[in-house]
Amino acid sequence: MVSAITPDAPSPAARQAEPGPSPTQGLDAGEIERRAQTYMRDAQQALGDRLGVKAIAKLNDILNLPPNSRSRTAQALIGQAREMSGELTRARAEYQLYLKLYPEGEEAASVRERLAAVDQQIKQARGEARVARGAAPSGWMINGGVSQYYYTGKSQIEVITPPPPGQLDFNKDTLSLTDQKALMTTVDILARKRDETTDTRLVFRDAHTANFLPGQKNRERLNAAYFEQTNKEIGTFFRAGRQTASSGGIFNRFDGVMGSYNLNPEWKVNAAFGYPVEFNSPYEKTFYSVSAERIPQLEKIGFSTYYMQQTVDGVPDRQAVGIESRYFDTHSTYYGLLDYDLAFAGINILMAQGNWRIDGGTNIFAYYDYRKSPPYSVINAMAGENPQPIADLKQNIGLDELRRRAATLTTESNMFAVGLTHPITERWQLGADYRLAAIGGTGASGNMPAQPGSGTSHVYSAQAIGNNLWLDNDVVVAIGSTIRAPTYGGQSYGVTYAFTLFDKWRIDSNLRYYTQFDNQEQQQNRLSPSLKLGYRWKDSVTFELEAGAEIVNEDGPQRQMTSKRNYVWGGYRWDFR
Repeated sequence: MVSAITPDAPSPAARQAEPGPSPTQGLDAGEIERRAQTYMRDAQQALGDRLGVKAIAKLNDILNLPPNSRSRTAQALIGQAREMSGELTRARAEYQLYLKLYPEGEEAASVRERLAAVDQQIKQARGEARVARGAAPSGWMINGGVSQYYYTGKSQIEVITPPPPGQLDFNKDTLSLTDQKALMTTVDILARKRDETTDTRLVFRDAHTANFLPGQKNRERLNAAYFEQTNKEIGTFFRAGRQTASSGGIFNRFDGVMGSYNLNPEWKVNAAFGYPVEFNSPYEKTFYSVSAERIPQLEKIGFSTYYMQQTVDGVPDRQAVGIESRYFDTHSTYYGLLDYDLAFAGINILMAQGNWRIDGGTNIFAYYDYRKSPPYSVINAMAGENPQPIADLKQNIGLDELRRRAATLTTESNMFAVGLTHPITERWQLGADYRLAAIGGTGASGNMPAQPGSGTSHVYSAQAIGNNLWLDNDVVVAIGSTIRAPTYGGQSYGVTYAFTLFDKWRIDSNLRYYTQFDNQEQQQNRLSPSLKLGYRWKDSVTFELEAGAEIVNEDGPQRQMTSKRNYVWGGYRWDFR
C-alpha cells in the first residue's frame, strides 16, 4: 500500500494529450463505437477477474478514443481499477475528474462514496508509510497473453472483355484460387515490479505469421522488447531495447535508449538514441533526439520543443526541429504538432486536432493534417535512380543534389475532418462528419517521370448509434457515406449489431454495401457481410470465429467482372497473470 502514495502522480486527463499523431483520427463513428464496446467488454471482464492493470489499459483505450457512448462509464470504472491495483492517489484523481466531467452522471453518487473511502485509505496509508520505511520491495507481477489465429480465404474472379474491332466474340476469363492460408501467433508479456521509489517493467511483444501458400515466406515481427524504470524519488525515467516513440521527432519503432529527467513538477528534459526499425528495409538509419517538455496539467498548456538528427548508411538525412502543444480541461482536448526539416528547408508535418464536449452531451471534433508522404528523406531519391548504394549516389552527385531529387519525388498530403455526435435519447445518438483528402503529385527525377496528384476527395457521412436496445450492452451502428472524387463518385452504407448472450457468448454481425461510378462509365457494386462469434472460457481464454464474404460486380464499356471472396478466421487468446 505504501507504494500507492505518489503525490507526483500525473493527472489522468494527461492520457488524452499523448504526443504524436492521433491513431484514431481516421476512424468513423461506427468504428469508434465498435472499438469502445470491445474495450469495455474486456475491461469489465478484467475487473471481474481482479486484473487491475489489464482493466486500466483497456479503459485507457476507451478514454483515448474520441468521445463515445462508453466514455462516461470508463471514467468511473478506471478509478475502481486503480484502487484494485493499489494506486490510491491516481484513483482519487480519476474520481475527481469524473465528478468534474459528469457531475450529474449516473455513477456520480457511487463515485462520491468511493472518493470519500479512498481519501480515508490514503490518510491511513500515509500513516503506515512513516512506520514502514525500509520495507522490503514487492515481488514481480507478470501479465500478458498468447494468441493464435488461423486465416484462410478463397477467391473466384470472372472477367468478360469486349472483342477487338472487327470481331464478335467476347473474351471470358475465370480464375479460382486460395489467396490466404496463414497462422498468426502473438505473444505479449509484461513483468512489473514496484517499490517505494521505483517502478520497473520488462515488456516483450512478438508476432509470427506462418504462411502455408506456395511461394510465400513466413514472417517474424519482434514489435517490442525493452526494459524500463521510473524513479519517483529522483525524477528519472529510462528505457532500453526495441520500443516505439511518438514524440521528440521520433515517430516510429526503434532499437535504442531513451530517458528523461524531471527538473521540477512542471518541466522535464528528454533524450533518445537509436536505430529505426523498418522491416525488410535495406537501409541502416541512426538518430538522436533531445527535447524539453512542459508537463501537461489540467487547464494548463503543455508543450515540448525538440531537435533530432538522422543518418542513412552514413549519409546525413533528417535534421528536424519541432514543437508539440497540448491542452485539456473538463470539456475539451487539443493537440498540435509542427515538424520542420532544416536539411530540406520545408515543413514535414503540420497538424492540429481538437475535441469539445458541450453541455447536453454534444461532442464535436476537428482535425487538420498536412505532411510529406513519405516524410522527407534522401531515400526518396532512390526511386528515380539505377540500383546502387545511397552513399555512392551521394558521392557522384553531391548531398545538395541528392536532397533536391529526394524533395522532387516526395508527395504531400492534406487531410481535414470535422464532425459531431449528439444524444437524442438515453439510448440513441446521431452523428455527422465531413472529411477531405488530397494527395499531391511529384516532379520528374532521373528515371522517374512526373506523376499527377490524386486531386481532392470529399466524404460526407451520417450515423446513428443505439445502445441497450433489446439486450443489455447491445449496440447497433448504422452509417451512410457519400464520396466525391475527381474520377469517381460513390456511396457506402453499413450496419453493425453486436450483443452478449449468457455472459460468455459475444456475437458481432456486420453488413456493408458500396457502389461506385467512375468517369469511364464503369460501375462497381460491392456487398460485404460478416458474422463473428466469441466465447469466454474459464475467465482467461477467449475463442473467436469469423466468417465473411465480399461479392463485387463491375459493369461498363471497358469490361464486365464478377468476383467472390469467402474468408474464415478463428483462434483463441489466453490472458494470464
